[in-house]
Amino acid sequence: MEANSKIPDYLFILLMILLFAPLLQSNLNVIKTNKLYGHIKEVQNSTIGYKGWMSGDYQSQKEEYLKNNFGFRNWAIRLDHQWAYSAFRKPKAWAVIGKESYLYEPMYIDERKGWGYLGNENIGRLAKKIKAVEDTLNALGKAFFFVITPSKADYFPEYIWEKDQRKKDNVPTNYGTLKKEMIRNEVTFLDFNKWFLEMKDTIQYPLFPKTGIHYSDYGAAISANRIIKEIERQLDKDLPEFEWDECNCTPSLSRSDRDLENILNLIFRIPNHEMCYPKHYVKEKGKYKPRSITISDSFFWQMMSMGISEKIFNEGQFWLYNRDVHPGGRAFSEMDMNAELEKAEVVFIMETPGTMKNHLNSFVNVLYDFYFKKEISYKNESKEVVDIIERIKADDAWLKAVKEKANSIGSPLNEVLINDAKFLLKEKKK
Repeated sequence: MEANSKIPDYLFILLMILLFAPLLQSNLNVIKTNKLYGHIKEVQNSTIGYKGWMSGDYQSQKEEYLKNNFGFRNWAIRLDHQWAYSAFRKPKAWAVIGKESYLYEPMYIDERKGWGYLGNENIGRLAKKIKAVEDTLNALGKAFFFVITPSKADYFPEYIWEKDQRKKDNVPTNYGTLKKEMIRNEVTFLDFNKWFLEMKDTIQYPLFPKTGIHYSDYGAAISANRIIKEIERQLDKDLPEFEWDECNCTPSLSRSDRDLENILNLIFRIPNHEMCYPKHYVKEKGKYKPRSITISDSFFWQMMSMGISEKIFNEGQFWLYNRDVHPGGRAFSEMDMNAELEKAEVVFIMETPGTMKNHLNSFVNVLYDFYFKKEISYKNESKEVVDIIERIKADDAWLKAVKEKANSIGSPLNEVLINDAKFLLKEKKK
């Protein structure tokens, strides 16, 4: 009887702990909590002031800050995500959970279904532009080719639930149409998507992880070798040899092989099969290392982490989505594109089917516009306008500002240069 009479006291103590523990944690950070993955919104704390208080900005910003920074928030989110996954197989992130907990990024499944199709005419024009760029670079003594990197949804369609399968086998896709149009226009390209499927039943090591977005390290390594061979063929040069003696197979997966699982922010790991990691090395002595530019989505990251840019290439550059330039992480707008393309001996585009709907146009047009629009853009302009444009180009700080303006409004650089030059000329004549 006495024990039962203490139950309300125990419940009260538990309630106080539940109420005050988050407050203590947010202020003292008593217990270390694992960070969350993915696109996490960072909210800055507000600073009290007269204007902010009177306008209400202080209160609303403080509320938003506390909402995103209370104690044990990460644990609460992981618990919520784990419950949704375990009880309903529902992801609380940008992912699709397939059979046997195989994870997919939605855009790869959408591509298989033909969603986001760019259209036959548009892709046909892009293929002609790719060929024009290839012919131009070849005439300049440079190597050029297009690489289609593999899609996990095409490699593992058997683990996609029926509701997410494409309804017709002959549905037009960006991947299928681009490949057809590049063949028609005699574009040099490597189709790793088809190649991976051809090897699926005979390959010694896994080419895709169960819980990741990209190909495995082994898949990236064999793909890098194919790219090196193609460059050797085009340049007729002996490049460094990228090799490995063995692969370390382990159930302890690298972060890249769990990148899609990580953004689910679960408490418990998803059971996985072993992945194999090549112990690679490079033979550089006496080999030719060309200057290179790779325009790619995230599929080039693994090759870069293997040392391709500095060990195979001479100061190889990676233009990530034409947004950032690596190594270094410079903004694309800050780069002197003319100087970099002038120095490069190898230029190649890498793109996976899933990103084509969003980036194929920009990947192709950044090169096509550079080689085919810069002269045409100015031919109808007066000498006074062209002179101002040349002055802008000669001033690094001025040109950088114009590039940033072009990026911010989404207009071609040459168009902004012409408009700015005309504006300055008009002002000068007032």
